[in-house]
Amino acid sequence: MRYLGLIPLLACVGEDKFQSEDGLLADSDRPVWSPDPQTISNTSSSSTIAWTPPESDEEFVRPTHYNVVVRSEFDRTEFEGSVSQPELELRGLRTDTEYEIEVVACYDEECIERLEQESTRPNIWRTEVEHWRIAGLDGTQFSPLISVSHSPSLINLTNLPINQTGWILATLSESGTYRTVQISHLQDIFCSPSGEEVELEITSSNSGGIADFPGLLTLTSASVRPINKNGNWTMQLLVSAEVENDERSMIGSWNAQDGFQGNNTFNAGYGVCEVDVVTDTCGMNTCIDSDNGELSFIDRISLLRGATPEQDLMLIQGLQDAGDTSPPNLYLAEPNDDDSWSPVTMDSGPIAAALIKNATRASVWTENNLHKLYYRDEVSGTNKLRYWDPTNSGDTERLDLNDIEG
Repeated sequence: MRYLGLIPLLACVGEDKFQSEDGLLADSDRPVWSPDPQTISNTSSSSTIAWTPPESDEEFVRPTHYNVVVRSEFDRTEFEGSVSQPELELRGLRTDTEYEIEVVACYDEECIERLEQESTRPNIWRTEVEHWRIAGLDGTQFSPLISVSHSPSLINLTNLPINQTGWILATLSESGTYRTVQISHLQDIFCSPSGEEVELEITSSNSGGIADFPGLLTLTSASVRPINKNGNWTMQLLVSAEVENDERSMIGSWNAQDGFQGNNTFNAGYGVCEVDVVTDTCGMNTCIDSDNGELSFIDRISLLRGATPEQDLMLIQGLQDAGDTSPPNLYLAEPNDDDSWSPVTMDSGPIAAALIKNATRASVWTENNLHKLYYRDEVSGTNKLRYWDPTNSGDTERLDLNDIEG
């Protein structure tokens, strides 16, 4: 955490007014309000700003409210309102971003009576740069949570009306020549204070899952999400897959037959379902198929959960044009009522619109209604972060193609 200097704020006495005990304002010889500077507590996504109110004496009553406006360098108003205390806590800010604050001292919540301002110059500070640290890193030695796995996905069971705690963890694991979706009930994560030791508490393991078939079908990513089917909450597994020796890729899904309980999660008969023919994929619902022309190539998927399953979105790494030799783009898809998904098109046209071009390995972190999209820019070879804010355009409750900020 960094403390960003001292910040003088703006409310000053211009015409030297005071408020007497009967509540009337009158001229006085009171000097200009010069508050004691206060420090700002600052992180990559939050800041606390404090200021010293004018001192009161026998002839001067301290203001009861402060009108505060906070704007970002992108000319977005992050806060505008009245506060009764000389302090303001801001959350959901953008990392490495400049903000400015204006404060006016008032004698009423509507700020009809106020201390006149000598200067209206805003005070500026900048949030910290966001940094992430890898847990389990001891010097040059790294201890993975789960070996030879990728595409981790979590369902928080506590958020569902099913009287269960913990998470459902799904990963795509390498097992010899096979790739298998492993699904477990994760109860807790333990991390030592130093961050060098991390351990998963897996209290039960669901033996059901999906495995690809070498030479026929290769799973490239997997994800899980909670859905409500006929009034019952259950789990849906989604995978992306490539058909070998064929220019075909697809996204498929399975719905768990026994909710979040027990084994044989996806009704594979017993154990792990082995996909051995493309026409009989263990009851898979084909959500998107490159043969249908919506997307010519599908590589990886990542789910972005909305307030309800109907508002979920899927990030798809792929290409729309079969002749395109550039790196993959990121596309959006939304669910339909029949377990299928449809790529989002621009202006309801027939062609899937890229959310970001030449981008891979996307994931979204959501906190305090602030969405952060992390991805790799394949042109520059760098990892990037962009903000995805539904208040930018269209439906303010739903992210769309136009909500990505520069």
